[in-house]
Amino acid sequence: MSAQAVGWALDARLTGPMSAEHRLVLVALADYATPTGHGAWPAVATLAERLGVSTRAVRRSLQALTAGGWITKGDQRQTAHLRGDRRPVVWDLTRDDT
Repeated sequence: MSAQAVGWALDARLTGPMSAEHRLVLVALADYATPTGHGAWPAVATLAERLGVSTRAVRRSLQALTAGGWITKGDQRQTAHLRGDRRPVVWDLTRDDT
């Protein structure tokens, strides 16, 4: 868990406005990330189960967070040790407060 990344994700003064559902997914990603906001790679199904939302809602939020510039695809080599058909996407938070 990264308290710094979670703090950033929770603070609308730093991230700007977004829907509560998108912010919830952003906070969950931040919880998996390093303190600088890199290397979060929970599976969509894991996020959905943890947050109590549908996988479709998580995918919609990931798309919106990417389009809004809050997250980008990170270094996919971090999941190279996993079987090819089981690799989640690695996400980086686009924090500019680090």
